[in-house]
Amino acid sequence: MFLSPLFKNSKIRYALYILVAQGLFMACNLYINHWINDNWHVEGFAIYNLVKRVSSFIVFPLLVGAGIAIPRYISFLKGKKVIDDSYEYLLSAIVIFCGTFGLFSLITLFFPGVLLKAFEDGPIDEGKILLSILLFIFSQGLYVLLSAYYRGRIQFGPMSLLNIAVMSILPLVFLYVGADVFGYFTYYSLTTLALLITLLVLLWFRSQVSVSRIRYKSYRLFKFGYPRIVAELGLFALEFMPVFMISLFVGLTESGYMSMTFILLKLGSMFYELVGSLILPYFGKLFKSQPPKVFVSRVDQLLIGGLITSICLTIGFYFFIPVAIEIFFPSLSKAISPSQMVYMAFPVYSLYLLLRNILDIMVDKAYNSINLSIVFVIQLLLLSIGFYFENAIFYSILSLVIPYIVLGLLTYFVWITRKSKLVQG
Repeated sequence: MFLSPLFKNSKIRYALYILVAQGLFMACNLYINHWINDNWHVEGFAIYNLVKRVSSFIVFPLLVGAGIAIPRYISFLKGKKVIDDSYEYLLSAIVIFCGTFGLFSLITLFFPGVLLKAFEDGPIDEGKILLSILLFIFSQGLYVLLSAYYRGRIQFGPMSLLNIAVMSILPLVFLYVGADVFGYFTYYSLTTLALLITLLVLLWFRSQVSVSRIRYKSYRLFKFGYPRIVAELGLFALEFMPVFMISLFVGLTESGYMSMTFILLKLGSMFYELVGSLILPYFGKLFKSQPPKVFVSRVDQLLIGGLITSICLTIGFYFFIPVAIEIFFPSLSKAISPSQMVYMAFPVYSLYLLLRNILDIMVDKAYNSINLSIVFVIQLLLLSIGFYFENAIFYSILSLVIPYIVLGLLTYFVWITRKSKLVQG
């Protein structure tokens, strides 16, 4: 009973919803990777994580920034037609995504090497690989859009239930159905699509949709989102490029070590994804309804708390990483040092994680895209140097540590600049 006052506070209740969902995702993700490493061995582990990184690298640019645009514009809505307008933003984003995904699928069919090149070190069945990856990309794209819709509506309960179903329960269930990695992704993606389409149909019957309004909203989303394609590419390139390049030029096994590094980094960044899910709709409303000084003060408080937490997480994970890998992933013990090195950049990188949505709320200009373009060039230079001097693993680690630090500093510089302009009016 003493917990009931906490649940009456909507912010605490929403945070608990997302925390439970993220906690289950973390536990299931660790178990899935552990199971795959034990049953499909290091090569299967590497292929599984490579499929996920390739798909993430592709799907977010295909969304054309809709994952940010949907909750941004929904949080600005007022009046009696909020439900209808919100669903129209979701449908508009789906229309854009279907168009970009269809174009990408045609390119892939004519040039299958775009996706197949990275998997040549393993068993090749071109049709099976292409089908599983394309299905996974499409299902994850729809999931991101529907999740963004719930986030914009500040419906964190349904969003968390969707997260648990798509990101925790279904991936766990289909471990025991697929005979290999690509069969696993095929069954998992088809079931995810069936669930998402069912939810979309249910929402359709609760809304009154106008084709002309969808056309206008599609244009509005695209205009906001297309400058941010570079940001989406740059963000996921930070995780994708080192793994992809090592799989091409060194081997799938070695790419598995880098994948382990990202899995552990994901555990630390989960807290910031939780915060990001909460702050976009709330800070969007705050930015529109409160004086600039109030908005700036709340963001500064967020940064101080986030930075202190990130330092504590870095220290904790530095000692946790060797223990976790030796117990759950002994065959990936070579990933211990890279994982510890990458975490050294986490406190500065956390500034980007906290501020990226704030900047999208404040201005239409795609500052994140500019910063990520700079960081991407730095990463490519470091990777090129590494492969030229035949020291790919070491420079791949540097291609994460240095760009993460630069990205955090650039983002903070933009915040300082925009903050002073906002306060001065």
